[in-house]
Amino acid sequence: MINYSTITQQRDLVTKELEQMVNNSNLGSFSQPIARSLFGLNHRITPLPLPMNKDQRGIVLMTRPRLNLSDENIRMDRRLAWLKTDNNKSVNHYIRCLLDPSLQDNYGITCPFVDPFQSFMPIMTNTLESMTNWKDITASTYQYPDGFYRESQSFYDGPSLDYTLYDISGSWKNVLGNIVTKLAAVWIHYGFFVFEDRLVPYPDYWWNFEIDYNTRIFKLTLDATKTYVTQMWSTIAYPLNAPTGASANYEANNPFNTSNNQVNINWRAHGTETLDNILVQEFNEIVCQRNPRMEDRYRNQYMHKLSQQELNFFNNWGYPYIDLTNNMELSWWVFKEHYETAYLGRD
Repeated sequence: MINYSTITQQRDLVTKELEQMVNNSNLGSFSQPIARSLFGLNHRITPLPLPMNKDQRGIVLMTRPRLNLSDENIRMDRRLAWLKTDNNKSVNHYIRCLLDPSLQDNYGITCPFVDPFQSFMPIMTNTLESMTNWKDITASTYQYPDGFYRESQSFYDGPSLDYTLYDISGSWKNVLGNIVTKLAAVWIHYGFFVFEDRLVPYPDYWWNFEIDYNTRIFKLTLDATKTYVTQMWSTIAYPLNAPTGASANYEANNPFNTSNNQVNINWRAHGTETLDNILVQEFNEIVCQRNPRMEDRYRNQYMHKLSQQELNFFNNWGYPYIDLTNNMELSWWVFKEHYETAYLGRD
Protein backbone atom coordinates (compact mmCIF):
# COMPACT_ATOMS: atom_id res chain seq x y z
CA MET A 1 0.00 0.00 0.00
CA ILE A 2 1.24 3.47 -0.86
CA ASN A 3 2.25 5.54 2.16
CA TYR A 4 1.08 9.03 1.19
CA SER A 5 2.48 10.59 4.35
CA THR A 6 5.94 9.39 3.39
CA ILE A 7 5.51 10.86 -0.09
CA THR A 8 4.42 14.17 1.42
CA GLN A 9 7.45 14.21 3.71
CA GLN A 10 9.76 13.47 0.77
CA ARG A 11 8.11 16.24 -1.26
CA ASP A 12 8.57 18.74 1.58
CA LEU A 13 12.19 17.66 1.95
CA VAL A 14 12.88 18.10 -1.77
CA THR A 15 11.18 21.51 -1.68
CA LYS A 16 13.32 22.56 1.27
CA GLU A 17 16.53 21.38 -0.40
CA LEU A 18 15.60 23.13 -3.64
CA GLU A 19 14.85 26.29 -1.68
CA GLN A 20 18.27 26.17 -0.05
CA MET A 21 19.99 25.37 -3.35
CA VAL A 22 18.50 28.25 -5.32
CA ASN A 23 18.97 30.68 -2.44
CA ASN A 24 22.69 29.97 -2.65
CA SER A 25 22.71 30.68 -6.38
CA ASN A 26 21.74 33.62 -8.56
CA LEU A 27 18.32 32.13 -9.41
CA GLY A 28 16.57 33.49 -6.33
CA SER A 29 14.03 31.85 -4.04
CA PHE A 30 12.16 28.71 -5.08
CA SER A 31 8.92 30.61 -4.55
CA GLN A 32 9.89 33.01 -7.36
CA PRO A 33 8.55 32.36 -10.89
CA ILE A 34 11.91 31.68 -12.54
CA ALA A 35 12.84 28.95 -10.05
CA ARG A 36 9.39 27.35 -10.31
CA SER A 37 9.62 27.40 -14.12
CA LEU A 38 12.91 25.58 -13.96
CA PHE A 39 11.52 22.88 -11.70
CA GLY A 40 8.03 21.97 -12.89
CA LEU A 41 5.56 22.17 -15.76
CA ASN A 42 3.08 25.06 -15.93
CA HIS A 43 0.09 22.69 -16.30
CA ARG A 44 -2.38 25.52 -15.59
CA ILE A 45 -0.97 27.38 -18.64
CA THR A 46 -1.05 30.65 -16.74
CA PRO A 47 1.26 33.52 -17.65
CA LEU A 48 4.18 33.71 -15.27
CA PRO A 49 5.89 37.04 -14.53
CA LEU A 50 9.29 35.77 -15.60
CA PRO A 51 11.98 38.44 -15.41
CA MET A 52 13.80 39.19 -18.64
CA ASN A 53 17.53 38.67 -18.91
CA LYS A 54 19.14 42.02 -18.08
CA ASP A 55 22.82 41.32 -18.50
CA GLN A 56 25.09 44.30 -18.94
CA ARG A 57 26.82 44.60 -22.31
CA GLY A 58 29.96 43.80 -20.35
CA ILE A 59 33.53 44.57 -21.25
CA VAL A 60 35.90 43.67 -24.09
CA LEU A 61 39.57 43.20 -23.20
CA MET A 62 42.39 42.80 -25.71
CA THR A 63 45.81 41.60 -24.61
CA ARG A 64 48.93 43.52 -25.56
CA PRO A 65 50.88 41.79 -28.34
CA ARG A 66 54.67 41.61 -28.11
CA LEU A 67 55.96 43.26 -31.25
CA ASN A 68 59.71 43.76 -31.39
CA LEU A 69 59.85 47.55 -31.54
CA SER A 70 63.37 47.86 -30.22
CA ASP A 71 65.59 50.65 -31.58
CA GLU A 72 67.50 48.25 -33.81
CA ASN A 73 64.34 46.85 -35.34
CA ILE A 74 62.37 50.01 -36.07
CA ARG A 75 65.43 51.64 -37.69
CA MET A 76 65.08 49.11 -40.51
CA ASP A 77 62.12 50.98 -42.05
CA ARG A 78 61.17 54.65 -41.98
CA ARG A 79 57.46 53.76 -41.58
CA LEU A 80 58.28 52.57 -38.08
CA ALA A 81 61.27 54.76 -37.31
CA TRP A 82 58.95 57.65 -36.36
CA LEU A 83 58.07 55.71 -33.22
CA LYS A 84 61.45 56.53 -31.70
CA THR A 85 61.34 59.82 -29.84
CA ASP A 86 62.71 61.41 -26.69
CA ASN A 87 59.26 62.64 -25.73
CA ASN A 88 57.87 59.86 -23.56
CA LYS A 89 54.44 61.54 -23.45
CA SER A 90 53.91 61.55 -27.22
CA VAL A 91 51.44 59.40 -29.13
CA ASN A 92 54.15 57.50 -30.97
CA HIS A 93 55.98 56.68 -27.73
CA TYR A 94 52.70 55.53 -26.17
CA ILE A 95 51.93 53.23 -29.12
CA ARG A 96 55.44 51.83 -29.07
CA CYS A 97 55.38 50.96 -25.37
CA LEU A 98 51.83 49.60 -25.53
CA LEU A 99 52.56 47.17 -28.38
CA ASP A 100 55.95 46.09 -27.05
CA PRO A 101 55.92 45.30 -23.31
CA SER A 102 59.55 44.18 -23.49
CA LEU A 103 60.65 47.79 -23.83
CA GLN A 104 59.52 48.41 -20.26
CA ASP A 105 60.74 45.04 -19.00
CA ASN A 106 64.21 44.86 -20.52
CA TYR A 107 65.18 48.19 -22.08
CA GLY A 108 64.02 50.73 -19.51
CA ILE A 109 61.91 52.54 -22.14
CA THR A 110 58.78 53.67 -20.30
CA CYS A 111 55.71 55.79 -20.90
CA PRO A 112 53.71 57.36 -18.03
CA PHE A 113 50.48 56.43 -19.84
CA VAL A 114 51.31 52.72 -20.13
CA ASP A 115 50.95 50.60 -17.01
CA PRO A 116 53.80 48.05 -17.11
CA PHE A 117 51.72 45.65 -14.99
CA GLN A 118 48.66 45.75 -17.26
CA SER A 119 48.14 42.81 -19.63
CA PHE A 120 45.40 44.52 -21.65
CA MET A 121 45.21 47.62 -23.83
CA PRO A 122 42.98 50.17 -22.05
CA ILE A 123 42.61 52.44 -25.11
CA MET A 124 41.05 49.56 -27.06
CA THR A 125 38.57 48.87 -24.25
CA ASN A 126 37.69 52.42 -23.26
CA THR A 127 36.97 53.71 -26.79
CA LEU A 128 35.25 50.58 -28.16
CA GLU A 129 31.71 51.20 -29.42
CA SER A 130 30.86 47.88 -31.04
CA MET A 131 32.33 44.49 -31.89
CA THR A 132 30.24 42.14 -33.99
CA ASN A 133 30.27 38.94 -36.10
CA TRP A 134 31.29 36.53 -33.33
CA LYS A 135 30.61 32.95 -34.39
CA ASP A 136 27.94 30.68 -32.92
CA ILE A 137 28.36 27.14 -31.73
CA THR A 138 27.13 25.12 -34.69
CA ALA A 139 26.65 21.43 -35.37
CA SER A 140 27.96 19.41 -38.30
CA THR A 141 25.65 16.55 -39.24
CA TYR A 142 25.45 13.59 -41.61
CA GLN A 143 22.20 12.43 -43.23
CA TYR A 144 21.64 8.92 -44.58
CA PRO A 145 20.19 8.58 -48.09
CA ASP A 146 16.39 8.30 -48.14
CA GLY A 147 14.87 4.84 -48.03
CA PHE A 148 11.97 3.40 -50.03
CA TYR A 149 9.42 5.34 -47.96
CA ARG A 150 11.72 8.39 -47.89
CA GLU A 151 12.68 7.59 -44.34
CA SER A 152 16.06 8.89 -43.26
CA GLN A 153 18.27 9.41 -40.26
CA SER A 154 20.91 11.90 -39.25
CA PHE A 155 23.47 12.32 -36.48
CA TYR A 156 26.33 14.54 -35.40
CA ASP A 157 29.46 13.79 -37.35
CA GLY A 158 31.77 16.70 -36.59
CA PRO A 159 33.35 18.52 -33.67
CA SER A 160 31.35 21.08 -31.73
CA LEU A 161 34.50 23.14 -31.33
CA ASP A 162 35.09 25.55 -34.20
CA TYR A 163 38.56 26.88 -34.92
CA THR A 164 37.89 28.10 -38.45
CA LEU A 165 38.94 31.55 -39.60
CA TYR A 166 36.49 34.44 -39.77
CA ASP A 167 36.50 38.22 -39.45
CA ILE A 168 35.30 40.29 -36.50
CA SER A 169 34.27 43.90 -37.07
CA GLY A 170 35.08 46.51 -34.44
CA SER A 171 34.29 50.20 -34.17
CA TRP A 172 36.17 52.61 -31.91
CA LYS A 173 35.59 56.24 -31.00
CA ASN A 174 38.37 58.31 -32.53
CA VAL A 175 40.01 60.33 -29.77
CA LEU A 176 42.48 63.19 -29.98
CA GLY A 177 45.70 62.11 -31.65
CA ASN A 178 44.07 59.48 -33.89
CA ILE A 179 45.64 56.89 -31.60
CA VAL A 180 43.69 53.77 -32.57
CA THR A 181 44.26 54.29 -36.31
CA LYS A 182 47.99 54.85 -35.87
CA LEU A 183 48.21 51.87 -33.54
CA ALA A 184 46.58 49.61 -36.15
CA ALA A 185 48.88 50.97 -38.87
CA VAL A 186 52.00 50.20 -36.85
CA TRP A 187 50.61 46.76 -36.05
CA ILE A 188 50.01 45.91 -39.71
CA HIS A 189 53.31 47.36 -40.95
CA TYR A 190 55.20 45.34 -38.39
CA GLY A 191 53.50 42.07 -39.29
CA PHE A 192 54.16 42.56 -43.00
CA PHE A 193 57.81 43.52 -42.45
CA VAL A 194 58.31 40.38 -40.35
CA PHE A 195 56.82 38.36 -43.22
CA GLU A 196 59.36 39.98 -45.57
CA ASP A 197 62.21 39.22 -43.13
CA ARG A 198 62.96 42.92 -42.88
CA LEU A 199 62.20 42.84 -39.17
CA VAL A 200 62.76 40.03 -36.70
CA PRO A 201 60.64 39.00 -33.70
CA TYR A 202 62.18 38.57 -30.28
CA PRO A 203 64.34 35.42 -30.13
CA ASP A 204 61.95 33.35 -28.00
CA TYR A 205 59.17 33.85 -30.56
CA TRP A 206 61.57 33.12 -33.40
CA TRP A 207 62.81 29.86 -31.87
CA ASN A 208 59.33 28.65 -30.97
CA PHE A 209 57.79 29.59 -34.34
CA GLU A 210 55.21 31.76 -32.59
CA ILE A 211 53.34 34.71 -34.09
CA ASP A 212 54.06 37.75 -31.96
CA TYR A 213 51.43 40.10 -33.40
CA ASN A 214 48.37 38.16 -32.24
CA THR A 215 46.08 39.51 -29.54
CA ARG A 216 43.75 37.54 -27.31
CA ILE A 217 40.28 39.10 -27.24
CA PHE A 218 38.04 38.42 -24.24
CA LYS A 219 34.37 39.40 -24.18
CA LEU A 220 32.89 39.32 -20.68
CA THR A 221 29.13 39.65 -20.27
CA LEU A 222 28.19 40.89 -16.79
CA ASP A 223 25.05 40.73 -14.72
CA ALA A 224 22.96 43.81 -13.98
CA THR A 225 25.15 44.73 -11.00
CA LYS A 226 28.40 44.42 -12.99
CA THR A 227 29.62 42.04 -10.31
CA TYR A 228 29.43 38.59 -11.90
CA VAL A 229 30.51 37.24 -15.28
CA THR A 230 27.53 35.48 -16.85
CA GLN A 231 29.36 34.32 -19.98
CA MET A 232 32.78 34.59 -21.61
CA TRP A 233 33.99 34.49 -25.20
CA SER A 234 37.54 34.43 -26.46
CA THR A 235 39.42 34.38 -29.73
CA ILE A 236 42.89 35.10 -31.10
CA ALA A 237 43.11 37.78 -33.77
CA TYR A 238 45.16 40.43 -35.56
CA PRO A 239 44.06 43.60 -37.41
CA LEU A 240 43.41 43.56 -41.14
CA ASN A 241 43.13 47.29 -41.85
CA ALA A 242 44.05 50.69 -40.50
CA PRO A 243 41.37 53.20 -41.61
CA THR A 244 43.76 55.97 -42.65
CA GLY A 245 41.73 56.95 -45.73
CA ALA A 246 38.95 58.67 -43.77
CA SER A 247 41.45 61.18 -42.36
CA ALA A 248 42.23 62.35 -45.90
CA ASN A 249 38.63 63.20 -46.79
CA TYR A 250 38.01 66.87 -47.58
CA GLU A 251 34.81 68.96 -47.63
CA ALA A 252 35.04 72.71 -48.13
CA ASN A 253 31.73 73.35 -46.35
CA ASN A 254 32.74 71.44 -43.21
CA PRO A 255 35.70 72.80 -41.25
CA PHE A 256 35.97 69.60 -39.24
CA ASN A 257 36.54 66.15 -40.71
CA THR A 258 33.69 64.13 -39.22
CA SER A 259 34.17 61.11 -41.48
CA ASN A 260 36.76 59.67 -39.12
CA ASN A 261 34.81 60.14 -35.89
CA GLN A 262 34.69 56.36 -35.75
CA VAL A 263 37.54 53.98 -36.45
CA ASN A 264 36.37 50.74 -38.07
CA ILE A 265 38.83 47.86 -37.97
CA ASN A 266 38.37 44.28 -39.10
CA TRP A 267 40.17 41.50 -37.26
CA ARG A 268 41.09 38.06 -38.60
CA ALA A 269 39.92 35.74 -35.81
CA HIS A 270 40.97 32.15 -35.23
CA GLY A 271 38.01 30.25 -33.81
CA THR A 272 35.80 31.09 -30.85
CA GLU A 273 35.70 29.61 -27.37
CA THR A 274 32.78 30.05 -24.96
CA LEU A 275 30.97 28.18 -22.18
CA ASP A 276 34.28 26.65 -21.09
CA ASN A 277 35.61 27.22 -17.58
CA ILE A 278 39.19 26.98 -18.77
CA LEU A 279 38.70 30.50 -20.10
CA VAL A 280 38.59 31.73 -16.50
CA GLN A 281 41.92 30.09 -15.71
CA GLU A 282 43.49 31.42 -18.90
CA PHE A 283 42.14 34.91 -18.22
CA ASN A 284 43.56 35.00 -14.69
CA GLU A 285 46.90 33.63 -15.87
CA ILE A 286 47.14 36.37 -18.49
CA VAL A 287 46.54 38.98 -15.77
CA CYS A 288 49.29 37.40 -13.65
CA GLN A 289 51.80 37.32 -16.51
CA ARG A 290 52.19 41.09 -16.33
CA ASN A 291 51.41 41.42 -12.63
CA PRO A 292 52.78 38.43 -10.66
CA ARG A 293 51.38 39.90 -7.46
CA MET A 294 47.94 38.90 -8.70
CA GLU A 295 48.86 35.23 -8.33
CA ASP A 296 46.90 33.32 -5.68
CA ARG A 297 49.91 33.01 -3.38
CA TYR A 298 50.63 36.77 -3.41
CA ARG A 299 47.32 38.50 -4.11
CA ASN A 300 46.02 38.94 -0.55
CA GLN A 301 49.47 39.94 0.65
CA TYR A 302 50.25 42.67 -1.87
CA MET A 303 46.89 43.62 -3.41
CA HIS A 304 43.68 45.16 -2.09
CA LYS A 305 40.28 44.01 -3.35
CA LEU A 306 38.11 47.01 -4.12
CA SER A 307 34.70 47.13 -2.47
CA GLN A 308 31.58 48.37 -4.25
CA GLN A 309 32.03 51.75 -2.54
CA GLU A 310 35.65 52.04 -3.73
CA LEU A 311 35.17 51.05 -7.39
CA ASN A 312 34.16 54.50 -8.64
CA PHE A 313 37.09 56.16 -6.87
CA PHE A 314 39.55 53.76 -8.53
CA ASN A 315 37.96 53.77 -11.98
CA ASN A 316 40.71 53.34 -14.64
CA TRP A 317 42.86 51.67 -11.99
CA GLY A 318 43.06 48.05 -11.01
CA TYR A 319 43.52 44.53 -12.30
CA PRO A 320 40.67 42.06 -12.88
CA TYR A 321 40.26 38.64 -11.35
CA ILE A 322 37.44 36.16 -11.99
CA ASP A 323 36.58 33.90 -9.03
CA LEU A 324 35.26 30.63 -10.40
CA THR A 325 34.38 29.42 -6.89
CA ASN A 326 32.19 32.46 -6.16
CA ASN A 327 29.65 32.48 -8.99
CA MET A 328 32.19 33.94 -11.46
CA GLU A 329 32.63 37.14 -9.47
CA LEU A 330 34.63 39.78 -11.34
CA SER A 331 36.69 41.61 -8.75
CA TRP A 332 39.15 44.46 -9.19
CA TRP A 333 42.39 44.77 -7.25
CA VAL A 334 44.92 47.56 -6.70
CA PHE A 335 48.33 47.58 -5.06
CA LYS A 336 48.05 48.06 -1.31
CA GLU A 337 50.57 50.90 -1.46
CA HIS A 338 48.43 52.71 -4.00
CA TYR A 339 45.26 52.07 -2.01
CA GLU A 340 46.76 53.39 1.22
CA THR A 341 48.19 56.49 -0.48
CA ALA A 342 45.31 57.40 -2.80
CA TYR A 343 42.25 56.33 -0.82
CA LEU A 344 43.14 56.12 2.86
CA GLY A 345 45.45 59.12 2.62
CA ARG A 346 42.96 61.38 0.85
CA ASP A 347 41.78 64.57 2.56
